[in-house]
Amino acid sequence: MGGANLMGTVMERNCSGEVRGKFPLPAILRRFAVAIAVLTVAAWGISFFCYRVLHLHYPYSYPMVPRQFRQLDFTMYSGCFPQLPHFPETCANYTAYPASALMVYQFFFLFPHPLLVFMAAGVGVFAVAAILLARALVRRGVAWRSAYLYCGTALICSYPILFVMDQGNIEVYLWLVLALGVWAYMRGGWTLAATLFGVAASMKLYPAVYLGLLLAKKRYKAFFFGILVAILATIVSLWILGPTIHLAYLGVNQRLHNFGSTYVSTTQPGGIGFDHSLFSLVKASLPDHNYQAYVGLYLPLAAVVGTVVYFWRIWRLPRINQVLALTIAAVVLPPFSIEYTLIHLYIPWALLTLYAVETAESSGSLQRVRGLGVCFVCFAFLMTPESYFIVDKIRFSGQLKALVLVALFVAALRYPFAETVETKSA
Repeated sequence: MGGANLMGTVMERNCSGEVRGKFPLPAILRRFAVAIAVLTVAAWGISFFCYRVLHLHYPYSYPMVPRQFRQLDFTMYSGCFPQLPHFPETCANYTAYPASALMVYQFFFLFPHPLLVFMAAGVGVFAVAAILLARALVRRGVAWRSAYLYCGTALICSYPILFVMDQGNIEVYLWLVLALGVWAYMRGGWTLAATLFGVAASMKLYPAVYLGLLLAKKRYKAFFFGILVAILATIVSLWILGPTIHLAYLGVNQRLHNFGSTYVSTTQPGGIGFDHSLFSLVKASLPDHNYQAYVGLYLPLAAVVGTVVYFWRIWRLPRINQVLALTIAAVVLPPFSIEYTLIHLYIPWALLTLYAVETAESSGSLQRVRGLGVCFVCFAFLMTPESYFIVDKIRFSGQLKALVLVALFVAALRYPFAETVETKSA
């Protein structure tokens, strides 16, 4: 492919033998970086104007949730884990996660300052990921300054990353497991990928869709191994929670049911703007309802439609399209999906960033690749706040993002991104 043949002409070695890139960043990536910077400044600027000039308060004054809820997803567990293994009695009012996800929180509560370690490690995860992507761009010939500026801009302007850290949510470490799983999958490490996807599926159910990547490659042993890993991880986690597996299961299940009754079956005006699930469109169009009956219809319908689309189209697409389509399905199909789940879009975004470089000309102009521009436009919208879409003091940016996710999903199905030589060997 053009990107692979280009490497010999745009890279040179310095005196130490290190490969040094000279390839300009493709124009599509430069436009993306400018777009997210402009949209981010616009969101914070509008919030500042509303607060300082118009003297308006939440939701006009801040792209995030109210300040008193910062790191709440983490700190609400502070009274739970020191009491293990008596989970049902001490944690029933704290947990809204499957058992395996709680083990991540349990790990951080082993430290004297659990929140500090949790936040520092989370920031480190994303910083290291940005550095690794920048190095991958340099290895493909991009000038190091352009590569690091691009990845740094994407990191600094990331609303989903800011949101997940602001909430102290477990999603950052779920993202780490899935990112490593996709990396293993792209390198042909089927067993490692299956293990990581299985662990992720035990932490939250929706990452189970990533096992579809293995099924599409007809890696049936790895596929079923991933399911086995998910089951075993759940059982072991329940045993640790205690005092027995059965009692821990009842405690977790009851709290998950309560969570669904509170956040899925009802509308919370302050939270609907942060919900980008397809089901949130139903809530926005039918406010002040009890949605339990609708949920009962939506869940099987989403499962059937998702399965049909997978076997009709997704499993025949190139790997990048599969990762993109399944990631979107994971964050848009659940009946309740908050802003921090959008961090998973950075996995296919990184793959498409590398793809754009590999298919670019030496001048930095992109070879004609249908659909790639549409994808990066959608990414720019999804990765920035857009918190200024407010009607009657209720934000609807989540519902707009749901529609953009649908558009991105259609692009993933319609425009195959044929793999380059480098992508196949990555």
